[in-house]
Amino acid sequence: MPFKPPHRLKVASTPLQPGDFVMVAGYPGRTNRLSTSGEVRDAIEYRYPRDIERYGQTLALLEQVGKQRPELAIKAASRMRRLANYHTNFKGMLEGLEKGGLADQKAKQEAELRAWIEADAGRKAKYGTVLDDLAALDEQAKQSRGHDAVLKELPESSVLLGAALALVQGLDQQGKPGVPGPAEISRTIEAHFRSYDPDLDRAMLELVLARAARLPDGQRPDDVLMAILGDVKPPYEQAAISAAVAKLVKKTKLGDPKARAKLLATKSIAALEKSRDPFVKIAVALRGAYQDLHAREEARVGALAVVRPKFVAALREHAKSPIAPDANGTLRITYGTVKGYKPTLDAKAYDPFTTLAQMIQKHTGTEPFALPPSILAAAQGDKGQYVAKELPGPAGTADVPLDFLADLDITGGNSGSATLNAKGELVGLAFDGNYEAIASNWLFLPGITRSIHVDVRFVMWVLDAVDDGDHLLKEMGVEPHIGRAEPADPAPVPDAAPAQPGAAASG
Repeated sequence: MPFKPPHRLKVASTPLQPGDFVMVAGYPGRTNRLSTSGEVRDAIEYRYPRDIERYGQTLALLEQVGKQRPELAIKAASRMRRLANYHTNFKGMLEGLEKGGLADQKAKQEAELRAWIEADAGRKAKYGTVLDDLAALDEQAKQSRGHDAVLKELPESSVLLGAALALVQGLDQQGKPGVPGPAEISRTIEAHFRSYDPDLDRAMLELVLARAARLPDGQRPDDVLMAILGDVKPPYEQAAISAAVAKLVKKTKLGDPKARAKLLATKSIAALEKSRDPFVKIAVALRGAYQDLHAREEARVGALAVVRPKFVAALREHAKSPIAPDANGTLRITYGTVKGYKPTLDAKAYDPFTTLAQMIQKHTGTEPFALPPSILAAAQGDKGQYVAKELPGPAGTADVPLDFLADLDITGGNSGSATLNAKGELVGLAFDGNYEAIASNWLFLPGITRSIHVDVRFVMWVLDAVDDGDHLLKEMGVEPHIGRAEPADPAPVPDAAPAQPGAAASG
């Protein structure tokens, strides 16, 4: 039975135009605009370069494994899409931070802020040593960041090890507020095993361990490597790592649903300590390391909860104009207008709208520009009420709007958020931001920051003409009227003529 909510959004009654007011309500994740110069420097010199290298290596490995065994490409597909999105996003972040000179801007801002605080006894009493306190917390975190990063990567790299760690840590913290119960932990573990393959698991775990082994002294997690690799000692040769991981994967019973169910029924750490499964033994051995990690993170979060608000208050009091806020995972409403942009002063402007015809122009038949035959067939037929007269398609006829740009402030977590017009009517869904302004997570750039939205008219056209979604349209209060076009022979690939300018999306 279809869900019948007491209220629902109404599809826009008037066509969306350039310059129209739009707004998005949703739950953006987190941004870093109220960061210190040290945090920006660390992101440029350590965090983003490390993550870009890490994601690049993982993507290369998954691609290689997929070529060797095509069925693994299917199992790794969702992970690859997720990692590719992060990889592109972080490269854009780093590029934007380096080109924008944000570290120098932040350093200058903090020097002025420090002088401003020192110039007044009242401000010194109010804000004290807030800048030095934040710097000290950052230095403290750097002492173990390499070690801690490996601990966080391990559950993500291996389904086998991730399951064992989840079970041990779940039992270790059972009964604490916010900690998942046994049933939820079991469901999560079983969900991860849907994409499990021993060859893929082994390759991913080898990659993380080899990367960990290359860390410098003081950052290399020798305690973690010894717990996993057993008798393998520094300098941790690749062949020795591969042999040790292959032995673990061969001996474990976690890949067997029956053995896994029996293990998941374990009620205490003491019972787990008796397990002979190698991955469970590793998870038990690493119990103290993860307890220490959680303690460090809790201490840092607690300290920042005291110091950070003072820093933000000082910034706001010192600033001569309003400061762009940080998203923190709570509900936000952002508003602005449908608007194109120029990536550089001398570049050609990107139009606010792109169209169905432009998408078809980019179709080559090869991923990522391979449209389904159903789309290509439907595009040759009636486009009905979903066209925009001001957007010409082939032979000058009106075309279906595909995406549009707006100067809204969104970030990761906003994808799928409803885009509304001035009447609160549905005009689209937010799904991305332009590549040139990815660094707006650190510094909001109104001139080039653009959100990218799928136009609701394109969504309705697909439901009506392509996907037999008449029942969904009727739920939305829209009367369908286009007969579905059945593709016959594969549609010919059009000449690769350049499409009209459009947004350079990041994902």
